[in-house]
Amino acid sequence: RQMCIRDSFDGARACGLRLYVRRVLVCDLLAQPRAAGVDARADDDGARAALPNWAARMLNGVVQCDELPLHASRETVQRTRALSQLLRLLVARLLSHLETMAAENTMAAENTMAAENTMAAEGAERTPFDALYAAHGDALKLGVTEDEGSRERLLGLIRFASTANAPPADADAADAAAPLLASQMVSLDAYVGRMAAGQPAIYYLAGESLRAVRAMPALERVTSRGYEVCAARATRSRRGARRARRSAHTLSLIHISEPTRR
Repeated sequence: RQMCIRDSFDGARACGLRLYVRRVLVCDLLAQPRAAGVDARADDDGARAALPNWAARMLNGVVQCDELPLHASRETVQRTRALSQLLRLLVARLLSHLETMAAENTMAAENTMAAENTMAAEGAERTPFDALYAAHGDALKLGVTEDEGSRERLLGLIRFASTANAPPADADAADAAAPLLASQMVSLDAYVGRMAAGQPAIYYLAGESLRAVRAMPALERVTSRGYEVCAARATRSRRGARRARRSAHTLSLIHISEPTRR
């Protein structure tokens, strides 16, 4: 199999993978239907095997499989159990690769935490995961909202800006508006690991940017208690946060425009 991750998120092109059987092009692999809750990777005999949208929009390349029937029609191949299993394997390998990159990113960030102004975006050294997340963060968030089977693993890859890594108050406008790298943001696991004593929930606030979130009056009533607040920049991020309410974390996620718990 020859497979690579695209340089940028492509919302228009459904899938960048082509299926070959014994070096003969059979078909372009499909992305799953956009209907919420549909898992097109199921092994139902009547369903077409398809990649989840988030993976289809990240991947580009060739999938070579000699186990599939060569002389069957494209329609038949797309409905085989073998292709469903193959696509599951591709998704699992992609997730493992992303998790390895994210772990290396976290280690690199921890190794530089002692450096002065390490959270400033300008001049910060980009890791491979930083580059990938800048290009495909939206695809990962799409997966959290649509791909129930991979949601838990994808949640571990999502990164949030937070009040803990906000630009200093005296930062100029250009520095404050500069996008953060993935290594300068926080995962849900890291957030939970450094929660203040007695903090009852994970708090987040939706806004166009971290700078905009910091200016919202609702923020102060939570940060005044010493609690960290995540910034969900886009509508999709907020939908993903709602999905995370049913994640492995036993803590609730609360948008701080809602009544806060004491």
